[in-house]
Amino acid sequence: ILKYAEARNVKVAPEFNMPGHARAAVVSMEARAKNGDDSYRLMDPDDETELLTVQFYDRSSIINPCLDSSVRFVVKLVDEVVKMYAEAQLGLDVWQFGGDEAKNILLGAGYSAYDLPKELPFSKSPACIKKMQEDPTISIDTDAANYWALKVNQILAQKGIREMMAWEDGLNGMMKEEFEIAEVTVNFWSTLFWGGTDVLVEASKTGFGVIMANPDYLYFDFPYEVHPEERGYYWGTRENSVAKVFSFAPENLPQNAETSVDRDGNAMNITTPDWPAPVIKGMQGQTWSETVRTEAQHQEMTYPRVLAVAERAWHRGSWELDWTPTQNYHGTTAHVPKDQLATDFKGFNTVLGCREVRKIWQRLGIAYRVPPPGAIIEGGILIANTELPCTRIQYSLDRGVNWSEYFTPVDVGVGKY
Repeated sequence: ILKYAEARNVKVAPEFNMPGHARAAVVSMEARAKNGDDSYRLMDPDDETELLTVQFYDRSSIINPCLDSSVRFVVKLVDEVVKMYAEAQLGLDVWQFGGDEAKNILLGAGYSAYDLPKELPFSKSPACIKKMQEDPTISIDTDAANYWALKVNQILAQKGIREMMAWEDGLNGMMKEEFEIAEVTVNFWSTLFWGGTDVLVEASKTGFGVIMANPDYLYFDFPYEVHPEERGYYWGTRENSVAKVFSFAPENLPQNAETSVDRDGNAMNITTPDWPAPVIKGMQGQTWSETVRTEAQHQEMTYPRVLAVAERAWHRGSWELDWTPTQNYHGTTAHVPKDQLATDFKGFNTVLGCREVRKIWQRLGIAYRVPPPGAIIEGGILIANTELPCTRIQYSLDRGVNWSEYFTPVDVGVGKY
């Protein structure tokens, strides 16, 4: 993978999410421990904490940060990855730590009415209780991700890795000065309709670099459009179409309230915080794979949306406005020059449909998503169109036995269909 990427001018930044989202590692090392080698054990066998993670796992999906064996595991992991890069004749200078969602969701408001255990992570781990008694400044049960971030950061610094990345909530409440590595970057993934602009301002105060990774615009595990036959998740948005991804303004997050709606299809009303514009280091599209089971599904969910991300990442459109403190955006404001946005997208979409998707199919064999055509019969005339220019449309007048290519409106007879 590294050699293939290097030949195409692509840098691979490895991500090993921890302490949360680590079930595969925890379970594997637990099996190793039960076979007689607990050198890399990641779960305190005496921990009786009951919790439920976002993916509905128990504590076996979170690395216990209080164990010396957990530290040894990370050292071993980093050493092995460094060796892989060296074998590919590359240096490893960026490491994605993860850090997100290391929590017990039963403590959230959504479960307040349920008679279920509501315990802080590691609150019944003897190893963590001992560590907190030895150092009262440590609150591992409430700040497990932060504590572990500093531990991992120390290891990365010792290995000469230049930059540490993490998901935004993994470093909540922390500042750049706390880290040994000079460059620390967060992937920003708060949704706009859940107060994303305020969270972005707080992230900008930390000294961390910020990469926009917003679910409601840049997650590819959501549907392309609102339709029951479209696959994908729903928690962050009901649709991320190519047009919506293209219209995302990464450097002026509030602006997007004027050009899109919230998860439930309602207009948003967002006022730009009275704070200088956050400095945005970059943006990132994500294809999460919980519901992706085949390579064909992965290709369909990723392409062609990823090309819209590339366009926004390297080119700022004339319709992207500057961050203006106290400026208000909602569905009926007219700050965004939507005629310019429409013209820009039309040009992009034409090149996409008539040229670029042909390349990724013919040269790379990638089965990109072909949007279903739209059609209506008015007065016996069939009128059809397609979201993606240069995409062929065919129609049948005998229930699919024979097909004809559509070029212009077709007279199919009044009342026949």
